[in-house]
Amino acid sequence: MDKFRQLLFSFEGRITRKTFWIYTIIMLVLSVVLAFILSALFGITPFYLFGSIPSYGQPINEEIIQQVMSASRKSEWAWFLSGLVFLIPMAAIYIKRRHDRGATGYEYWVNIAFSTLLSLLGIMGIIYKVEENYGWFEVSETTFGLFLLVIMLIITIYMIILAGFLKGDKGENAYGKDPLEE
Repeated sequence: MDKFRQLLFSFEGRITRKTFWIYTIIMLVLSVVLAFILSALFGITPFYLFGSIPSYGQPINEEIIQQVMSASRKSEWAWFLSGLVFLIPMAAIYIKRRHDRGATGYEYWVNIAFSTLLSLLGIMGIIYKVEENYGWFEVSETTFGLFLLVIMLIITIYMIILAGFLKGDKGENAYGKDPLEE
């Protein structure tokens, strides 16, 4: 149990790519499940707007737009809270993996700042808009929201490459012993 606690709640030491991938995938799956559970608790289900959606070609009124935006904000809250639950364990895993390459892992906190900004803007309804598209309505990102999503995607891909694909330092480094030698 102490090893598990050290792995998920300590920022010291190093881990292998295999450990990184196993725990990252487990936490991502648990995070998605939790977000769906929270969405349901907030009253958002796959059929939440089913009775409110106009038939093809019927005009979209302000009430429908408000319902859709409200559902989007509630859903954003669910994802934000789910992310908060797994913030420290994911940080510990990522930072220890970066320690294996002799780096601090500061980019994790940059990504968290962008994620938090996106979530808060989504909760406020700033980065989404409701549009009519060939007789149907859809929720899409504003130009500003899309810009922030692209930045976050670039940072995330960079982080995945650094932590998930590049080999760690051989032997001991400033952050501890080589996890492959233990």
